[in-house]
Amino acid sequence: MDLRRTLRGPIVWIVVAFAVIAIGITWITSAAGFRVISTQEGLDLLKGSTVQSAKIVDGEQRVDLTLTKADGDNGTKVQFYYVAPRGAEVVKAITDADVKFDDEVPQTNFFTSLLGLVVPFLIIGVIFYFLVSRMQGGGNRVFVGSLLDALGYAYRADQPIPVEDASKEGGPPVLRADYTVRIGTRTAIIHFGEMAPPRRVGLREGGMELIQIAGTDDRKTVVEKVLGGLDVPYAAVTEDFRPPGDEEPPPWELTLRAFRIATAEGTLYLVSDDADRGLCAYIGERWKRRIVLY
Repeated sequence: MDLRRTLRGPIVWIVVAFAVIAIGITWITSAAGFRVISTQEGLDLLKGSTVQSAKIVDGEQRVDLTLTKADGDNGTKVQFYYVAPRGAEVVKAITDADVKFDDEVPQTNFFTSLLGLVVPFLIIGVIFYFLVSRMQGGGNRVFVGSLLDALGYAYRADQPIPVEDASKEGGPPVLRADYTVRIGTRTAIIHFGEMAPPRRVGLREGGMELIQIAGTDDRKTVVEKVLGGLDVPYAAVTEDFRPPGDEEPPPWELTLRAFRIATAEGTLYLVSDDADRGLCAYIGERWKRRIVLY
């Protein structure tokens, strides 16, 4: 297992999100300072002489007890829950204990209710945004590898690159590049994500060129960055295909909107993934065109 790849993936954000939610719930639960004890322990306390006051919370079937002295490690504030059939028994125990008690019927105001509805959706939305962003970045990495294959470039993936000036800024002297592409006497680095300015300077001073792809870049932007960074001549075209001579044309429009690229193996057409796949297959077979979806 590649630990670095795993840490890049969405699982880290899932773990962090659940940890934040768990810590928040724990903090909210403990904010009132009451320790939860069993129902029987609560009834035993009511039979003793250490209960100063009691409060029955209706709807939650909960009793909060304030004690005159600490109950072991539980402190002077404890609470217990009971099932509905034992409600009469709990009320009788409080009455017999002859302590000051009160009843509380929880009243949730509008803003608290709204907050309870909105916060979970906000948390889910943030998690979903991060997951989609990370998944899109991972999909773009795979796509760039396929694009380099289609263009006929030799490349290496996940390569450590020495960066001369990075150590002067306190960072590690080695950068792990997603792809390295050798083009004649120069080396292009394809990197996904952010990069500190000192590292970019270090790459330039080391004679390397950087193609930086953000996690939010769509496929069209990725294609333009890679082709531009590798100095690959291309043209955005809308090309019509017509059968020769008297051959009857098919009943659909034979038009491709694509990036047209001249390669050593012939013309390559990069076509958006939402294009008609049947049409692309037909044109590719009928006119012997190399078509790659992006």
